[in-house]
Amino acid sequence: MNLKDEDSEIFTKFAKLIQNRLKRYSEVDFTNPAPRNSPVFGDDKYLAGFPISLYVAHQATVAMENIASLWDLIAHERDGKVHLSVRGQGAFSIIRSSIEASAQAYWVLIPTLRWDRIKRRLALRVDENKHEASALSVWAHGASRNRSYSEYMPDTALSDNEVQETLNADLEKIDAKRARSYELAAATGHITEEDLNKASKQCGWVAVLGDIESYSNEFSSLRLQAIWRTCAGLSHGKQWAQLAYLDYDQIPESSQNGVSTYAISPSIPRLAEYGLAAIKLIDALLELYQFRTTPYNRHPPVLG
Repeated sequence: MNLKDEDSEIFTKFAKLIQNRLKRYSEVDFTNPAPRNSPVFGDDKYLAGFPISLYVAHQATVAMENIASLWDLIAHERDGKVHLSVRGQGAFSIIRSSIEASAQAYWVLIPTLRWDRIKRRLALRVDENKHEASALSVWAHGASRNRSYSEYMPDTALSDNEVQETLNADLEKIDAKRARSYELAAATGHITEEDLNKASKQCGWVAVLGDIESYSNEFSSLRLQAIWRTCAGLSHGKQWAQLAYLDYDQIPESSQNGVSTYAISPSIPRLAEYGLAAIKLIDALLELYQFRTTPYNRHPPVLG
């Protein structure tokens, strides 16, 4: 699509920002464990196989990979030069995915108190177990629950009973993982079963992004949750999002009997604004993680 001069300038500036961040991301190293005597090092000791350090590394990597995918979507090399283009609403789906990946890890790191960070990490784990069990059940029985696996896969050698037995075994493993989260919570002496149940019901996207805005004036000013909602709407093809956040240009000489035809294109200013929010959230996550992995000063200087 042909861009207006001001849109072209915004798009080029945004592309350069992505290039800059991708270079910075390539230098991020999560291979080393959290330093001893740091807050996250202490957190991890209570979390057994679900350390916060590993969770942050995973989520941050996913978020950064999404920004790399955004670059692949808008930048195309031809004749030794990089050409920028954007079409459809795919970019907004990628931005949404990046926000979701980094938001969860950032949310875990926000609390000052160790027990609150651990509670949030375990709450997300319990919530993941619930969705994992639901997904497996749908694979076995179908979403309508009225079509057997053998009907769905007529060439399979598995009987319906064997499929059910396999499902039951997998669900038992998930129950064991869920129980382990409650054991770890109880072992802290600060997180009850009721606490964890409550927290696991308050870790949806709306709640997580709301907490982030409450914690950060910057993300409140950016309206991070509103950006995520809009990107989700565009990802799902919702008309309210399309009508509000895409650009419409009337096609010349298309009017007939009072009806005009319009060309729909992604809004470059919106794309840059929303992409910037996703990048800023990754920046904030890396910064907060660095702060939470800085060792405590066990011997503060004596004043006076």
